[in-house]
Amino acid sequence: MFYMKERCDAGHYCPRGTTYADQHPCPSGTYGEDLERNLTSSTECTTCPARYRCLGGTTTTTIGDCVAGYYCEAGSSAAKPCSAGSYSNRTNLASDGECSTCPAGYYCVGAGSAPSGDCSAGHYCPVGSSSATEADCPAGTFSAEANLYAEDQCEDAPPGSFAYAASTAATSCPAGTFSGNNATVGPGPLDCGDAYPSTCAADATTCVDCPAGYACAEGSTAPAPCGVGTYSNSGADTCTTCPVGYYCGSNTTTSTALFSGGGSWADASDAAGACFPGTFCEDGMARAPDLARDACDPGYYCGSAATSMAPCAAGTYLPFAGGADASDCLETPAGFYTVEGSANYTGLCEPGFYCGAGSTTPFATACPEATYNVLYGKTSVDDCAICVSGGYCEAGSAAPTICPRGYYCVAGLAAPMPCPIGTFGNASALRRS
Repeated sequence: MFYMKERCDAGHYCPRGTTYADQHPCPSGTYGEDLERNLTSSTECTTCPARYRCLGGTTTTTIGDCVAGYYCEAGSSAAKPCSAGSYSNRTNLASDGECSTCPAGYYCVGAGSAPSGDCSAGHYCPVGSSSATEADCPAGTFSAEANLYAEDQCEDAPPGSFAYAASTAATSCPAGTFSGNNATVGPGPLDCGDAYPSTCAADATTCVDCPAGYACAEGSTAPAPCGVGTYSNSGADTCTTCPVGYYCGSNTTTSTALFSGGGSWADASDAAGACFPGTFCEDGMARAPDLARDACDPGYYCGSAATSMAPCAAGTYLPFAGGADASDCLETPAGFYTVEGSANYTGLCEPGFYCGAGSTTPFATACPEATYNVLYGKTSVDDCAICVSGGYCEAGSAAPTICPRGYYCVAGLAAPMPCPIGTFGNASALRRS
């Protein structure tokens, strides 16, 4: 049997039966003294001291330093990382407690010789943070800057804006909403009704629905009154022109007030509503109508909330302004006629015709055959005269037509009579055969 006859290598042990000097290295986490070369058991290897690390077969001169960002307890074969929230720029630490706490405004993931990086915008990192997003700036606040370390360094969202948690900038309240408060947390909108100002809006933590009668552009800090001549629903970003047939006499006309108010002279004190009978309102009307300035035109009538002036029917007329109903139109008297929308008689009845009351044309009724009428403005058939001899009268004649040659015309004819057989007429206007 072969037995080793030379000394055991440093950092190794050689029990009986060892055949070569480096056959049995001291275990990891231990070492052997350089001059101690007669070890016979692993238990005779020395425990690696704190702050260092020992691989298998380590000697006094090959003990390794614990690197920066790590620590080495006694008996270590490998360094352990500084825990999350700490770092170390020094070597040869003996415990995690000797690692440096991550400074405020930075984060440390551990195992680093320096902080891992800056705290992210929208967040803050107190001492000992392990993440770039350690703590969110709370809802209602934001931060565009990095390296914050305390919540009170986050900025409040200014009036007219809001901020979600972890925001890097404030966001404008949407069009149709507003916020007069700092630190608004979200877009809402919160419905506080049409009253403004209100306790609801003053205490709101989100953007508030724009009240009816106002308009709120994007980023509004307060509702803007619509002004006279316009109105709005709640949640409006612009105001709407008051429609034809209505008036908006308030600076804050709501759609509810507009379409439920006015409509009769009894409601003339309403600030907004339907225009009154007998008046006409163009779009954008900014006051209650009156008959002095807004009366419906002569020849026309206007009901409540009229969108156009309605003409009096043909055969009627209306000589004054402010008509409110078709019943205000007057019947055209006999002898005259009127067309639609007349403020006065359109004209006299034409000769050859007569016009009863309510006539719509100067040719209302023709004088019957065998009669005629030479005058304007006749009112009945009684005004039509019997056709005289020497002429004949067709229906609607203004004067007799002279009897032609070869014919004769006695009184009251509608057509000429031919001369009898065996006779002739060599002159016109013959009165007998």
